[in-house]
Amino acid sequence: MIIDFSVSNYKFITEKQTISLEALTGKWDKQSKDNIVNAKYRISGGKTKDIKLLKDVYIFGKEEAMQDLKGAIELFNKIVSYDNFYKYKYKDCSTDLSKTNDEAIKFEITFLLDKIKYIYKIHYGFNCKVRQLVYYPKGKKKSIITNKIFMKALDYLSNNKLDQIKFSNSINDTSLMNKVRKDQIYLADFNDSVYIYPITDYYNSRKEDIENDYLCGRFGAIDRNKLIEY
Repeated sequence: MIIDFSVSNYKFITEKQTISLEALTGKWDKQSKDNIVNAKYRISGGKTKDIKLLKDVYIFGKEEAMQDLKGAIELFNKIVSYDNFYKYKYKDCSTDLSKTNDEAIKFEITFLLDKIKYIYKIHYGFNCKVRQLVYYPKGKKKSIITNKIFMKALDYLSNNKLDQIKFSNSINDTSLMNKVRKDQIYLADFNDSVYIYPITDYYNSRKEDIENDYLCGRFGAIDRNKLIEY
C-alpha cells in the first residue's frame, strides 16, 4: 500500500508537494470506513505498528494545477516502468542524491510491502537520473539492498501506478466528496507554483473571508459547513 507521494521541481510545482494516503485518526462514517484499509508495518523490537490507509484520495482544483500533478504522476510511472523493463540492478544506480543537479525533478514515494516500509527516491533531469531506495526490514533504516529487493520494489511500483489518486475539477461532483474523510480530500491551487491543501485545513484557516475567496467559489455546490466538521 502507498503511504504518500511527493514531487518538486516539476513545471510549476517548485516546492515539495506531498499527497498523503494515510487516514487521520478519528471517527468515520460508513462511507469513510469503506475507503479505509487496515495495514501493519514492522518497527524496532520485533513489534508492528498499525496504520490506516485510503483506497482512494481525491484532489479538486483548477485544471491547470491538476494537469501538472497528473503529469508528475505519469512521468514517475513511466520512469519506474522503464527501470523495471530494463531490469536495472541496484548496484548500477547511484545513491548520492546530494550531487544531483538542482534543476532535477524530484520524486519520493513511501509504501508498504510485506509489512516492510520502503522509501524510493528519484532525481530526474538532463543527463541526470539518480535513484535511492531505503527500507526498514526490522523497523531500522537499511540502505544496503540486494538486487532482489530492488526489483521487488520496482515490480510493486510498476503494478500500482498511483491509481489511488483521483482528480476532479467539477464543482458538482459532490458524490466523490462523500467517499473519504474530508481531511483526506485535497484542494489544488495554481499561482506561481502548485499547492496542495487538505481541504478542511484550508477552509478552517480561511473562515474570515470564506465568502470572498475565489477558490471557495469553485465549491459553491457543496455544503461548506460539512467540509469543516469533524
